[in-house]
Amino acid sequence: MLLTVVTNATSWADLRTVNGHTYPTYKEACKALGLLEDDAEWRQCLAEAAPIQSGSALRQLFCTILFHCAPTTPEALWDKFRHSICDDLQHRLENIQQYRD
Repeated sequence: MLLTVVTNATSWADLRTVNGHTYPTYKEACKALGLLEDDAEWRQCLAEAAPIQSGSALRQLFCTILFHCAPTTPEALWDKFRHSICDDLQHRLENIQQYRD
């Protein structure tokens, strides 16, 4: 991909250089050039849903994003929204435990 975008490259390092900064990997250079998708759309989607949706609805949304949208860093999405996604689980688990007793 970089070969089609970077002009006048005379070395492999030139392919990883964007605006004077040489990135350690070609993938990072592609990101810097905006050639790769990021998860901004999915972060925004979850951020807008978190204040108004239940934990159950957020779990369904998160799973939909994972299965159908292929986010580039699903771990980062989980880390950012895990508290909202799981906010009702403690209460649900307490109810289950109470029912068993």
